[in-house]
Amino acid sequence: MARTDWTLMRHIARPAITATLLLGLAGGFASQVSAQDGPPPLPEGCAVIATDLFGPRNILLAEDGTLYITETGTGGDMPLTQPETGAAEVATPEGDAAAATPAGEDAATPAGEEATPAEGEEGARPPSTRGYTGQVTAIAPDGTQSVLADGFASYSDGIGPGGITELDGSLYMVVGGAGYSTVGDQIDGENVVYRIDPATGEATEIADLGQYEIDNNPDGQDVNPNMYAIAAGPDGMLYVADAGGNTVYSVDPESGEFELFVAFPTLDVLMGDESAATPAADAGEAGGPRQVVPTDLTFNADGQLVVSFLSEGWPADAPSIVTVDEDGTITPVANGLSAVVSIEYGPDGSLYAVQLSDDFANFAPGSVIRIGEDGTAEPVVPGLMVPHGLAFAEDGTVYAGTVALAMGPGMVGEVISCEGIAPAQ
Repeated sequence: MARTDWTLMRHIARPAITATLLLGLAGGFASQVSAQDGPPPLPEGCAVIATDLFGPRNILLAEDGTLYITETGTGGDMPLTQPETGAAEVATPEGDAAAATPAGEDAATPAGEEATPAEGEEGARPPSTRGYTGQVTAIAPDGTQSVLADGFASYSDGIGPGGITELDGSLYMVVGGAGYSTVGDQIDGENVVYRIDPATGEATEIADLGQYEIDNNPDGQDVNPNMYAIAAGPDGMLYVADAGGNTVYSVDPESGEFELFVAFPTLDVLMGDESAATPAADAGEAGGPRQVVPTDLTFNADGQLVVSFLSEGWPADAPSIVTVDEDGTITPVANGLSAVVSIEYGPDGSLYAVQLSDDFANFAPGSVIRIGEDGTAEPVVPGLMVPHGLAFAEDGTVYAGTVALAMGPGMVGEVISCEGIAPAQ
């Protein structure tokens, strides 16, 4: 497959989507863009309402009509380098971290594929960096676009500010991180929960969840903190998904105290094969058990927590969206979806999801889909270029981010609105 010099994120939720897979996805879209002399046209009834975004990740439509968009940023001035005696973790198409490649050694290139250009060669991707370029953009009801808060931890591979929610007049946001899983350390402000004053943009750190994953490894699999999603629960608590740690936490918004709500087992165990359970030391290795990778959270009309799984290359009978009861009972809602990164209920009462790509293997665009009561999926906004994030207005208008990966020069992230998708019944 063709290689590009575009800056691509190597992780979306965790080292579960491989660099090769993402390069293939980007290459497929690059071919489309080249053939069409621009991105694919938006579906009928959709319009761009915000642009010049780098890595739009999640969207919140606040009570006052302001639209908030988290942006993962561009990394920073700190090179992301491996420790001298360390080993570089890579990811496998199976969705789990592979056996380490010793620092300084090249991984084998699959037969029939071009070798990735070395740093400094034509076509090489820039070195990965980290820093503080993550931010939150606000779109006022009159359409004015401005940066509400900035200076958040960011990785150039597409990790930084993630989920955002509103509770009692304040905004709450999680910032992810890839430091521990890639180079063995974190920078200040990654894998934490922030409270943001919507009037001033002042951000206050209230909970450090990444260190808890590092110290305790609740799921017993590889230690890989990457906070990804947040939702305000009907009980007044915040719920945070650690996509890398395969966990969900409940967080007190006032004190910042938190508890583990659920640690998800591997996919085989979740599907009922208890014999598939393996020692923690084996979890995450090549050919090992698949990890579910929770990517978003919401609550249904009964107050149950609803969680989406990344579902990269998922079996048709594997759960992609589940409910989780307070006693830890996990119940499938929809199976066999593709690359689910966002979920939300519409004004019509239906559950909607964003698929980053409808078919990774063939570089297909992504979509917004409606989940039926029987778990079937119906595309309602198809043909979107790497979408991420989902929010609804009361009239059924849906908001979604596009170009959630940095696809190349001149191709920046946007937020679109599509009318009449989920009008109240």
